[in-house]
Amino acid sequence: MKTKVSRFAKVVCFLLVATLMVASLNSLFKPKWLENRWEPSKTASSFYDLRKNSTEVLFFGTSQVAASINPFQLYEEYGISAYNLGIMSQPIQATYFWLKEVTKTQQPKLAVIEVKAMARVGLKEEEKARKSFDYMKDNLNKLQYAFEYNKAQDSVSGKNEIYLWDYLFPLSAYHTRWSSLQQDDYEFCLGENKTNTRGFATLTTYYKDKSTYTTEDYLKGKYDGFVVKKDDKEDVHETIVDYDKKLLDYAKEQGIELLFIKTPDYRWSVKQHNFVKGLAEEYDIPFIDFNLKDMRNEIGFEFIDDEADEIHANIYGAQKVTGYVGKYLNENYELTDYRTTEGDVKNDLEEELVNYQLTMKDAKLSFERDFDTYLELINDEDYSFIIAGGSNVKNVPFTDAQKQILMNYGVGEELFKETDYGANFILARDSGKSEFKYEKQNSLFEKAIYLGGTFADGTDYSVNAAEKYSSYRFNDNGFTLVGTDCINIIVYNNRLHEVADSTYLYSNDEGNGVVMGRKEL
Repeated sequence: MKTKVSRFAKVVCFLLVATLMVASLNSLFKPKWLENRWEPSKTASSFYDLRKNSTEVLFFGTSQVAASINPFQLYEEYGISAYNLGIMSQPIQATYFWLKEVTKTQQPKLAVIEVKAMARVGLKEEEKARKSFDYMKDNLNKLQYAFEYNKAQDSVSGKNEIYLWDYLFPLSAYHTRWSSLQQDDYEFCLGENKTNTRGFATLTTYYKDKSTYTTEDYLKGKYDGFVVKKDDKEDVHETIVDYDKKLLDYAKEQGIELLFIKTPDYRWSVKQHNFVKGLAEEYDIPFIDFNLKDMRNEIGFEFIDDEADEIHANIYGAQKVTGYVGKYLNENYELTDYRTTEGDVKNDLEEELVNYQLTMKDAKLSFERDFDTYLELINDEDYSFIIAGGSNVKNVPFTDAQKQILMNYGVGEELFKETDYGANFILARDSGKSEFKYEKQNSLFEKAIYLGGTFADGTDYSVNAAEKYSSYRFNDNGFTLVGTDCINIIVYNNRLHEVADSTYLYSNDEGNGVVMGRKEL
């Protein structure tokens, strides 16, 4: 009898260990969807950290709402406790199942739906839907989402296979990632998986700088929004229409009020607007469309300056959109002003504000295009930074004032003296302490120089500089800049323990000024 019990216990222990190992590998191998300043995996995983019944307003939709609505701005201006569950490429099926997931732990008074996904003519590709799926907790909602989304995809493609196994056992889909795993994958699994912004994506580019911007379209007023003159409606995919109505019916059953919004979007059409407007009228749901010309004028939204690209707001555009939405919520719904309360919800929000404000400081640094101002901004106790370059340094014409600031930071005066080939150099500055390494070149083929050390926060760094490039490593994360034949700057946030910004410097076409280039984070 004892032998049988012992064997049974061993089997149980083995199965438990095997299950834990498989679960850990599933978590490790899943893509983290951490792309530049997009962090949808952190958005999804951090939702589950919210205190039970602490969030009165939830935002749902694609990356467009993630980039347009800032929950902390709503808190700072109106005391609203909100969370942004906007996830890249979120299909309407995902919105439906995420709303069901929300009601397990929250009792939202209001769900705000960004309606792009509600008015599509076709279904999102399966691999894009995974971004909304992979970091939902394993449960019946997730199982049903996988089954129904795949069934819809198969009906379109004509396939008979439903790849449920890949959804429920991610290791089977992602096992080939073993050779591309990075430190971020391990850190995410070990707890570095929290959003600092409650799902808000801090985008820091201007649409006017994008290749898709055209002066011709600007002069035609195509970035100013539209006036609805026809009542034609978009021919929305029948599966999407079904889920639109499922979503609205479920919210009604749960007693959750709904608000539709459409964020500024160059690709949004009058026909899509009319489809959503009809749905809103049928269900008696308010609808705010920031693509109407009158609405753009009301909030002072300048598309070429306030958008990061054709369909996403940058942080300054988001400030305008969020400001209008916050005012509307404050005037039309009975929401708690948690700024005036005492208790866990306010304490949580105030505690999270610290990292949020640091993140926004990084975002504003990334938006800076004036080098003199940039040099001032990085002189901050929260930042360490590295400046490095190869022999091309002689091609960057610093002003005397810029040279003086750089020398104050620790750059040696010899760097600015003329040489036949220039020099390889590295400056590492940590909390006011600097180390400068300089090597005059006698030919274009000299080897790279190296500098390594540890920042005050415990982060190890190493830098290589050669004639045309420089590369960096922080702990075990590599970071190579794209600016060749340039001087590269990388700024590290000591309190968030992550790269805050990167830029590279080169001479303008006239050769009499410094131009800042960008590699987006």
